[in-house]
Amino acid sequence: MRRFAIILAALAAMLVVLAGCGSSETNDYRGDVKEVQEKYFPDLQKYSTDATSNMNTDPAAASAALDQLSATATKLSDEIAAIEAPDDKQQLADQLVGAYSTLATAATDLKTALSTNDIEAVNQAIEGFNKAQQDESTAVTAFNDAE
Repeated sequence: MRRFAIILAALAAMLVVLAGCGSSETNDYRGDVKEVQEKYFPDLQKYSTDATSNMNTDPAAASAALDQLSATATKLSDEIAAIEAPDDKQQLADQLVGAYSTLATAATDLKTALSTNDIEAVNQAIEGFNKAQQDESTAVTAFNDAE
């Protein structure tokens, strides 16, 4: 479970700070994405912390926090998906949306695994969190490197 706590703490690094380079349209998109992220990031962090701190002592509270984490990550993903990306950046935008969708799914999977005490499923959910973080990091880097 300590490994999961470390992964959830790393969510703090998931807030995209999109650099201001590229076309005006690209920079507008970056600004819009950052605004949405800033709206949801405090809740993502809160629910991650709640899930981590309650996992061993209060599984019901951890489960509720994971539900909230999943719902918040879904809202984040949906709102970013609704922002019109520049045509030449759509694939990169889709990668970012996918990262938050993966996070939502991983939270739900972890809740399910915890409720059944299925260690293999817990490990798969943790891998989902790792993948979400890697996907998000890759998408941000690629988008920031694109002109």
